Amino acid sequence: MLYAFRCRSCGRLHTSADAGEATTPAACRVCGGHDWEVLADVGPERLKDLGLSENDVEAHRPPPATPLTREPRKVNTRADDRPTPRSDQPRRH
Repeated sequence: MLYAFRCRSCGRLHTSADAGEATTPAACRVCGGHDWEVLADVGPERLKDLGLSENDVEAHRPPPATPLTREPRKVNTRADDRPTPRSDQPRRH
């Protein structure tokens, strides 16, 4: 398995897929931490300290944003537009 990030709070290693479209993961799955070490940016000495080699690390490249191919839809609603209750349910006000 290739790793791209390390949580600095608990040390858990995360893959590139854990970040998805973001540059880093939102939060650690183990401790909820938000402080990340990007493994592709560290040197070989630091990787050795972590018990990893350069073959265990991948660089995370978020996919490009998908361009909008149509105009955004405009939805005209009001705050009092609610679904009509079924006939067997009393209407709440």
